[in-house]
Amino acid sequence: MAVIVIRPLGVRAQIRPGQRLLDVLDDAGSPAFRTACRAGNCGACRLTVISGALEWRPPSSREHSTLMQLRAASNERLGCQLVLLGDPPGELVVETER
Repeated sequence: MAVIVIRPLGVRAQIRPGQRLLDVLDDAGSPAFRTACRAGNCGACRLTVISGALEWRPPSSREHSTLMQLRAASNERLGCQLVLLGDPPGELVVETER
């Protein structure tokens, strides 16, 4: 199990491989970033991945298209689409503007 930290809010949650970050936060009752469509279409949940970028499932074609439209940086992802791949040794850190 990994620990995800969402800055600057300081939200911390445990996440298992195969889980989607948004679902983990919903289950914990800890909304830590804005959401709207929850499907990778709108970009409201855009996050900056500070550490652990390779621990997440690569962007789907839908997420990739949305990120391209937003002119997102290479370390930006949509929080509603982040699914943990494995069990990393350290904390995963993402940052939101919220």
